[in-house]
Amino acid sequence: METLGNNNSKAMLERTRNAMLALGYHYVGYRIRAKKSFLMIQRTLTSHYL
Repeated sequence: METLGNNNSKAMLERTRNAMLALGYHYVGYRIRAKKSFLMIQRTLTSHYL
């Protein structure tokens, strides 16, 4: 039973780590896209009003 519990926690850790990595990746990608679109909007506005 000991080894079974150990394997289970290992698999759980692996899954958690993968989920965290995926979340971080999506978060970073979202931040980059948001920054890019913000720059685009800023540029459009400045060219509009100048």
